[in-house]
Amino acid sequence: MARGRIISVTLGRSKKYNQLPDHFTKLVYIHTLTSADEQGRIEADAIAIYGDHFVADPEASLKRIEAALAELHRVGLIQLYEVDEKRYAEFKDFDKHNTVRRDQDGNPTREGRSRIPPPPSDRAGTAQAPRSPSTETDPQEEVEVKDQDQDQDQAEVLAQARATDRADEDSPEARFTRLANTGQSDQHETARARAVIRRLAGAKFASENEASMLSWSRHTTDRLTALWHASAPQLWPGEAGKRRSWLFTDLLNEERYPPGEQREPERRYDQPITGADLLDDDGSLEGNWKN
Repeated sequence: MARGRIISVTLGRSKKYNQLPDHFTKLVYIHTLTSADEQGRIEADAIAIYGDHFVADPEASLKRIEAALAELHRVGLIQLYEVDEKRYAEFKDFDKHNTVRRDQDGNPTREGRSRIPPPPSDRAGTAQAPRSPSTETDPQEEVEVKDQDQDQDQAEVLAQARATDRADEDSPEARFTRLANTGQSDQHETARARAVIRRLAGAKFASENEASMLSWSRHTTDRLTALWHASAPQLWPGEAGKRRSWLFTDLLNEERYPPGEQREPERRYDQPITGADLLDDDGSLEGNWKN
C-alpha cells in the first residue's frame, strides 16, 4: 500500500460529495481514501476504520462510521460489497486522480498488489472495463453503478442490522456478534486496543507490551481510558513513587482495580475449600447445607 493518495481539487465541487449529510461523513471518505490499495479498495470494517483514523476523535463512533459508509455508497462515491461474508468498498474512478505506476505486466512497481477481491460483478467479467487515468471530467460525476438500487438496498439492510446488533457497541455481546459475522474481531479488536493504548501511554509502552494486546482488547475503549486515568500514582496511597506504566499494566491485567471500585474476588479453584466457603452471606450453613 502507498503512503497516501491524491485528493482531487475538484472534490469540493462534486455534486455527489456535497450530497453527503454532514462533515463527519466527508471525513470518513477522505480518510479512508488515503488508505486505499492500488485498486482503490479497502476493508469496509468500522472497527478497523475507527482504529486507523478516528480513535482520537471524541465525536467518532462505530455507528457513525457504519452510517457514513452507507451514505457514501448511496451517493455513488464508493461501492460496498461482500465476498465470503467479509465487507469491502471500492472507490469509484479511483485511477482518474491516482496514478499507480505499473510494469509491462500491469503489476504496481512501488507497492504491493491488492489482496482485496474485486466486487462480484468485476469477477464475473460483467462490470467495468480496465480503468485508465484521466482528468477530463469530475470523477464523482461520471460513475454509474450497475444495479445501484439493489446494491443500495443491500447496503442499507446491512448497515441497519449492524446498528441494531451494536446498541451497545463496545459491549462483550457486540464483540461476540462481530466475531460471528466477520471472523475478524480478534484482529480488529487488537488493533483498536493497540491504537488506544498507544495514544494514552505512548508508542514505547505499546511496543513493549505487544504480546498482551490481544488479551487487553477485552477492555472497551472507554474502559481503557478510565484505567489510564486511574493509573496515576498519586491516586494510590503509599505508591506515589511507582511508575505509572506499572500501575497501568496491573489494571489492564486486572491484577488490581481502580481505587474505590468494588470487585468480588474470583474464586481460585486450585485452592482447597475451607469451612468459610460453605457459609451463606448471613453466616449460616442452611442454604449450602440443603444444596
